[in-house]
Amino acid sequence: MSLLFVFADGVGYAPCGPRNPLWSPGLPRLEALAGWRLCGAETEWGLVHRSEDGRAAVALLDATLGVDGLPQSGTGQAALFGGFNAAKLEGRHVPAFPTRAIREALEGQNLFKAVHARGGRAVFLNAYRTAFFEGERPRHARLSCTTAAYAAIGLPFRTVDDLNAGRAVAFDITGARLREVEPRAALRTPEEAGAVAARVALEEAELAVFEYFLTDRAGHLQDEALAAETLDALDRFLAGAWEVLAPRGGRLFLTSDHGNLEDLSVRTHTRRPVPAVALGPGAIQALAGARGIEDVPQALVAWLEHSEAH
Repeated sequence: MSLLFVFADGVGYAPCGPRNPLWSPGLPRLEALAGWRLCGAETEWGLVHRSEDGRAAVALLDATLGVDGLPQSGTGQAALFGGFNAAKLEGRHVPAFPTRAIREALEGQNLFKAVHARGGRAVFLNAYRTAFFEGERPRHARLSCTTAAYAAIGLPFRTVDDLNAGRAVAFDITGARLREVEPRAALRTPEEAGAVAARVALEEAELAVFEYFLTDRAGHLQDEALAAETLDALDRFLAGAWEVLAPRGGRLFLTSDHGNLEDLSVRTHTRRPVPAVALGPGAIQALAGARGIEDVPQALVAWLEHSEAH
């Protein structure tokens, strides 16, 4: 009953148009699987599409957390992985890294811990260089929300050795950019990397999480070519993962922490909703009650529990 959760940073839902890379080139392989375009005029939060067989569903999630200003990663990712309203906790949107209060809240409550608390196993698929955990700054100062949440369960982070052994995924999916700073890193096609992620999810964990931040970077740079490149890699990665997951009853989930890439006319984040795509048995139940990004952890745990009941 394994679930692969792919977190794509900075991907919102907006009207189709020439400044929205999700219109063209988009994510055609994922859209074919979901049966839904990931751009459009819909503005309501919650479930917007369900397949007839119940194995594909799409929801639009509120990423503003009810706080004025542009959503940011520090609070958005904490809400997405912690299941609490981090922006209201701080009284503002916090960029990049979590504050001490957010980090402490994440250490006490997050998706990884919830899976472990129910007797499951969760893994974080991203391969880290040894240098990430070294240096003069204290370790907690280098932790994003996702790494802080995973560190709270006390399991080791996956390394370049794990990447080379087919047990982890490079931050850029293929490993080409990772090789610029880690020459020994293995190179894979996006499809091969997706298959690695799926196999780890099926064979080692109830929940496997992969974080992809290059989508957010392309949005900030307003770079159409980079946006197309990152979306193509992501789309092929998801297709490769699904090819392995689907025959074995696996599940695939994709969502984001805030908007950005969907509007290359601005360099900033946006207040647009973010799409959430669920594929696999019980997909509709996974998204039926979700309306905001802070609903994701509870929704995913409920999806895993639903799969066990059937």
